[in-house]
Amino acid sequence: MKQIKYRYGLGYENSIVDILTVDPKNRGKYRCISCGQTLCAVLGNKRTKHFRHETITESCSEETYLHQLGKRLFYDTFNSRLKKKQPFEILIMRPRECNFCQISVPCQIAPKQETIDLTKKFTRAYIEKPDNGFVPDILLQADSGEVMYVEIAVTHKSSEDKISSGVEFIEISVQNEEDLNLIASGRLVEIAEEESKVKFHNFKPVVNDFSIECLKQTAKRTFIADYEACCKKGEPFEIFYNRPRECTVCKTWAPCTIKPSEEPFDLTKRFKLVKSDVSLTPEVLLQTSSGKRLRIVFIGRSDLIQESSFSDEYWISIRLESEKDLSLIKSKQISPKDKRVKLYNFNPEPAKGKFSSECKYLVTVFILHQNGKATIKLLKCIEYETKKQNENAYFEIVKDESPEEYKRALEQSFIDGRNVKNCFLCRYHTKAYQWRAHLSDIVIFCYFKKIGCGSNDAANCKHYRPDKSVFRYCSTKITE
Repeated sequence: MKQIKYRYGLGYENSIVDILTVDPKNRGKYRCISCGQTLCAVLGNKRTKHFRHETITESCSEETYLHQLGKRLFYDTFNSRLKKKQPFEILIMRPRECNFCQISVPCQIAPKQETIDLTKKFTRAYIEKPDNGFVPDILLQADSGEVMYVEIAVTHKSSEDKISSGVEFIEISVQNEEDLNLIASGRLVEIAEEESKVKFHNFKPVVNDFSIECLKQTAKRTFIADYEACCKKGEPFEIFYNRPRECTVCKTWAPCTIKPSEEPFDLTKRFKLVKSDVSLTPEVLLQTSSGKRLRIVFIGRSDLIQESSFSDEYWISIRLESEKDLSLIKSKQISPKDKRVKLYNFNPEPAKGKFSSECKYLVTVFILHQNGKATIKLLKCIEYETKKQNENAYFEIVKDESPEEYKRALEQSFIDGRNVKNCFLCRYHTKAYQWRAHLSDIVIFCYFKKIGCGSNDAANCKHYRPDKSVFRYCSTKITE
């Protein structure tokens, strides 16, 4: 007969002993948790440490061993944590019922995960203590008399009688010694998969006024129904998003100050509805043929939104406070202008064009007239565009209104062959000694005529002699 190897045995005062904690120099006496017979501690270096029966027996089974061990481990762990005032927690998706709307239709609210510390609720634990015709593996009892069962399931699951009893109980599936680590951790969590090691039975729903939660579910159902109808009938279901606009007139020098334009987008042209009615989460999922996703999530008036939680997917959040807000969905026109609506990760390419009539930015313009006179002015974009179209002159957007920029533009215009006549280009000018409000009225000194004059007086001066040797701001060698 094959020798059974166990990791755990019973030691002094029936305490559970892990073979990994046994000291080779101080071995004690150990008994089998299943059959009660004497165990030997095998502590060799070549083989895995384990307990084995001193005498091979047929009365011991691994199923009984795991079942008894699970009960004792839960009992010891719970009492130890109770004594040390440490939590023994269960994390359960607690059903919720709304007492606001239950008269009309069955309430459909998503369960909410709740953490319950068993040591705060129960003060005593018993192994196989009878209760109302049942003998649970562990009976937890509160001072008020409230009880909870704990069942260790090795091969046999809980009976239908126990499940239908209405008593709250925890079922822990133990298939091997590693599964016992779940109990030792003091934290039991039920996962959605069928093979979950922990199951919670008969936990009563939380009953409260969850009218906002109900409203979220109603909004979800309304959106799905209306969206499907639009897809079938070929009708639009639109969202409006803000498209940035860039003015090509002024963008060279400063950020454009034009307001984004609100543009409609028909969701049905690109997105298909992904069925999500089976989930009680308050959101709808739409998806394109290429796999891009758009989530519409419905939130209550007091829900907090962490924008960092939104992934790279498109998101639309709609805040709800009352049934009146459902009209927003029924309108099939969802716009961020409505304070209840927010769009996330919608980053459309900006529209580019000549939006001079809307742009409030001022451009600095160098203007060279046909008579050779020149000036620099600050103009609104619309003024610049109008003048450029209607006046027979040369226009150039420059950096600023400084005298240096004015002289640079004058010199460059002359080098480029334009008809410019200005004293700053004349060999007879010397340093200006007075600056007036407008650069066209800059006063320089002419040492040919021995008088001061405006720089644009050169347009009517018979002594005007342009000379590149007096240029200071343009490289004539490179240009020529």
